[in-house]
Amino acid sequence: MKIKILFILLIFLFFINSIESSVILKLDIYKSIPEIIVKNGYLYAYTFLPVYPPELLIYSMKKNKLIKSIIRRGAGPGEFRFPGEKLIDLFFDKDKMIVSTNSKMVFYTLKGDFLYEKKFPVNVDRVILCGNMYVGIYVIAIDNKRLYKSVNLLNNGFVKIKELYKKRIFYPPTLRAIKGPLLLKCYNQNIFISDSDNGIQINEYNQKGNKIKTIKINYKREKINQEDKRRILEFFEKDFGTTYFKKIIFPTYYPGFKKIYFFRSRILVLRYHSDIEGKQKFILSDYNGNVLRRFYLPFCFSYSFNREGYYCVKKDKEGEFELVYNEFTLF
Repeated sequence: MKIKILFILLIFLFFINSIESSVILKLDIYKSIPEIIVKNGYLYAYTFLPVYPPELLIYSMKKNKLIKSIIRRGAGPGEFRFPGEKLIDLFFDKDKMIVSTNSKMVFYTLKGDFLYEKKFPVNVDRVILCGNMYVGIYVIAIDNKRLYKSVNLLNNGFVKIKELYKKRIFYPPTLRAIKGPLLLKCYNQNIFISDSDNGIQINEYNQKGNKIKTIKINYKREKINQEDKRRILEFFEKDFGTTYFKKIIFPTYYPGFKKIYFFRSRILVLRYHSDIEGKQKFILSDYNGNVLRRFYLPFCFSYSFNREGYYCVKKDKEGEFELVYNEFTLF
């Protein structure tokens, strides 16, 4: 009797799990893992830096099909000079989609129709639009020895108004072995900057570049273990040899996050080095850094969240990318 009840329970659980996730569509991307944004009834799937050639595909979520491929090689308006021009970022401002490269910003309608472009006076690491201002990351040298990534508030001509943040970076022959991302986001007309090498501390600025506050999210910092150090050293010796990097620096701790998502007065953090048996660890907090939930989600290559659940990119049995929707209530 107990075995029969257990069998029925397992069937029930399998059925419940099978309806929690549903495959929406197959992605026409084959060369690299795509990032995704689901917005206003469209799916934007893209593979940018360091992928070549880059791709940006727009799908109709209503029709579940591809409606446009954006990226075109060339020297004309709305075209890109590959391989010198590098596509870095995709974001949105009201009713516009914006592609940012190391040399210009290209503006489109949400359906992907070209509107206009704005060129930068010098090459940049990254630029975003936030309200009426631009924010850019530049690589600068001090005393011709030390290199930094400098985050600056820019005017409409992309001229520096104010430096907001500066982070030291290393190039050969010195290498930082584990480098976390430098977050630069615009949300609700404010600028958010966070260096994952310093844990989960998010600095918020207004349109004038004045710092509003620092959001600190508590979490257990993990020290880099010896096994990971050994594997990283073996990788660099195999690919670059023993003389290419004269000095490899290991930080004490793993970076605080892989990605940070902002929505509905909440902050969702995808932890760095948190994969456990096919799952990834997240932290949900409010805008004061108070932790609301800590939880795991099944592994996905990339995520796009909404109020009722999330879209994610997985691989099917044939190894091709597909978009999957999962019902999941965050709050």
